[in-house]
Amino acid sequence: MNKVALYFRLSVEEQSGREESESIISQRNYVTSFFKAQSDLKDFPYEEYIDDGFSGSNTKRPGFERMMNDVRVGKINCILVKDFSRFGRNYIETGNYLETILPFMKERFVSVCD
Repeated sequence: MNKVALYFRLSVEEQSGREESESIISQRNYVTSFFKAQSDLKDFPYEEYIDDGFSGSNTKRPGFERMMNDVRVGKINCILVKDFSRFGRNYIETGNYLETILPFMKERFVSVCD
């Protein structure tokens, strides 16, 4: 395994004056804790991919596109998300990724809450 992707997304930006929304911070804490508790993953390097303020209804998101490009070139072998809805809201497209695209690319996908 090369590297693990930790993917976080929130569609509506919070107006808290912070650089990151509370939801992104919460997702990061949850997924990172899970990641570090996994004996088969914890020693691998990871990279965060974040789409704060982007809808999950399509894949035209900068963090998602950068992550998938890294998957295509073999930099990433495993994707961790808090739940399926953070990966995408279009359930047909998300299902295609989970059942066809990612397995074809020999990509491991973990949804921590699902």
